[in-house]
Amino acid sequence: MNNYEKKYLKLNYILFSVFLMMIFINNYLLKSDFNFNKKNTKKTLDIKLINISSKNVQMDFNDFLEITQNTNNKDNNNKIKKKNLEIIPLKNKRELKVKFQKLLKKDKKLDTLNNNKTSPLVKERKQKLDIQTKNIANVNKNISKGKLLLKHNKKFDISFKWPFDNTSHNLIYKKLSECLNVKTIILSDKGVFYSMDGIINKYYFNNKFSPILRAPNYTYVNAETSNIKKIEEKYNLPIGGKLIRIFDINTDAFILGRFEEEAIKRSLKLDKFAGEYNIIKNELYLTNLQINNVRIESTINLSLLKKGC
Repeated sequence: MNNYEKKYLKLNYILFSVFLMMIFINNYLLKSDFNFNKKNTKKTLDIKLINISSKNVQMDFNDFLEITQNTNNKDNNNKIKKKNLEIIPLKNKRELKVKFQKLLKKDKKLDTLNNNKTSPLVKERKQKLDIQTKNIANVNKNISKGKLLLKHNKKFDISFKWPFDNTSHNLIYKKLSECLNVKTIILSDKGVFYSMDGIINKYYFNNKFSPILRAPNYTYVNAETSNIKKIEEKYNLPIGGKLIRIFDINTDAFILGRFEEEAIKRSLKLDKFAGEYNIIKNELYLTNLQINNVRIESTINLSLLKKGC
């Protein structure tokens, strides 16, 4: 074998060795590296898809399938979530609905009972308010009517008696003086009005008091007797002066208006009227009313003129 042939054999051997090496590299090294890269690519893809979903990016159905296939933790999380869910069977839902409806009916019954308990109180208060409003309106109406009668200077025959039982006299006088501004005065021969508060001049008398004067009969009122003595001592008046009771103009106007109201109902002419002071439930009334000697089945509540009287 010559030198040329030897060189040719060496070259073939080298080429064959290179070919074998390439086959080895291709079958083992490149395949192993490809699998390694492929696994890494899957993980990278999985991370990218999860991050994208967290940003509310719209995804299709295949994306969700791929996430499910390549994420083991997601399956575990789903199992945990499913365990935590409160799944109420249809039967239980119906039972809860029935229970809820029963509770509603019970609440309505309680509300109805509460309304029934409170409504009488509300009605009572409303009735009291309506009565008070009506009374005030009637008082003002009668005062207006009575002032017209007083303005015409018509003379009336008036007689107001005190109860035969004198145990209530002090209380009657207290209500007359403290609530209705009735005063006991001494009238001198010169027409001067002497009172506990001083001398009452004609201007003050004409604007504040009724022109109808009452001459009190014998009454058992300790406060009135005491006041008379004090007036006599204060002005050095002779004992046994003329005693007069003067009424606030609104009080007398109210009394006249009420009597006229009762007279109109019975088609009577108001000339002569009478009554009797009485305490009823701690309020001052005129009872046993008469108009022109005709008995009137009614009363006049003088305490309406002032609240708490």
